[in-house]
Amino acid sequence: MPTQALLTTSELNEINHKVISSLDELTLKTLQKNTEELIKSKIAEQALKEGDKVKNFALTNSKNEEIKFTDLLSKNKPIVMTFYRGNWCPYCNAELRGFQRELPEMKALGAEVIAISPQKPVMSLEMQEQHQLDFDVLSDVGNLVAKDFGLVFKLDAELLDLYNNKFQVKLCEYNGNEAVDELPIPATYIISEEGEILKASINPDYSKRFDPEAIVEFLETL
Repeated sequence: MPTQALLTTSELNEINHKVISSLDELTLKTLQKNTEELIKSKIAEQALKEGDKVKNFALTNSKNEEIKFTDLLSKNKPIVMTFYRGNWCPYCNAELRGFQRELPEMKALGAEVIAISPQKPVMSLEMQEQHQLDFDVLSDVGNLVAKDFGLVFKLDAELLDLYNNKFQVKLCEYNGNEAVDELPIPATYIISEEGEILKASINPDYSKRFDPEAIVEFLETL
């Protein structure tokens, strides 16, 4: 593995620098305040973690096919599962491109990869096609699975106004009417063939992710 800085992490840092540089002071303070409040809420500590078992679920992929967690387990392979916010999020785009870049290595190590967001299947398809993703992108409409993982938070009125009006990110258009004021915090899990969480990376700071290169390094230890 490379000894230099992890590529996706470097890309995320560059994106974050550009985003921060482009925002006015009031907007930046609002976003930073929200992240600080999420950290203080201890949502990451309360989410599923190493040693927990994942409950069965069924979600639709970008082709409107039902994907069951039990079917993934039946392949007797470790599962790499990442929760992302949506294809409107530049950090999520960089993360999933990183997953695609490392996908051959992950598959060579026997892993199944899935990405989950609250977006409608049509938006998942857009994400998959835009970044030429060769793994399933699943639609968790209403954040039902993300809630089981303990990852969901509600956007307050100030933050929702920023998304809807300043950023023109209207969650109802991406997620439908089931999740217009809530999002999952980004999280990545590595799950055993028995459904037990072996590794959990959960961060209320959406600019920080479990780098896919680091995931490969963890898979190599299994």
